[in-house]
Amino acid sequence: MTSLVREGENVLGARLADGWYAGFFGFDAKRAGAHYGQAPELLAQLIIGFADGTTQRVATDEHRVIEEIGPASVTAGPPGRLVVDFGQNLTGWLRVAVPGPASVRIRHAEVLAADGRLYTDNLRTARQTDEFTATAGPATFEPRFTLHGFRYAEITGTAGPSSAASSPRG
Repeated sequence: MTSLVREGENVLGARLADGWYAGFFGFDAKRAGAHYGQAPELLAQLIIGFADGTTQRVATDEHRVIEEIGPASVTAGPPGRLVVDFGQNLTGWLRVAVPGPASVRIRHAEVLAADGRLYTDNLRTARQTDEFTATAGPATFEPRFTLHGFRYAEITGTAGPSSAASSPRG
């Protein structure tokens, strides 16, 4: 963005659209929209980097993440599979750190099946899956433009995570 910034007043714009928060979004066209709000809302942050290496954050709200929740338990399954239980249903995303090169897949679900695997039949065609590849390590994955409804996360990959935390939004 540096080339777009000029001396004097500058303006940062955004476009908003219907989604789960406000407007129609879902499977049943007869179901009313605006589940949580009447109009789309925006939460944004601009990070300004200066020549001396310092940064300044300009945010629309000083409280972007509401709470970070660590795992209540982590269960190892077959090789390369962990099931993380956050102890409650929440809306948010995971931040996963891996110690070295890895190809990681994170699936989310609200409940477990009887065999301890994620129960996802209720999701229909929604995948609730994040995938990332770290070509070098250590590396941290934290999606920027997605969130999920979940209590459990199944993490699989070529290297186990060194940490996992959820960043729910309110």
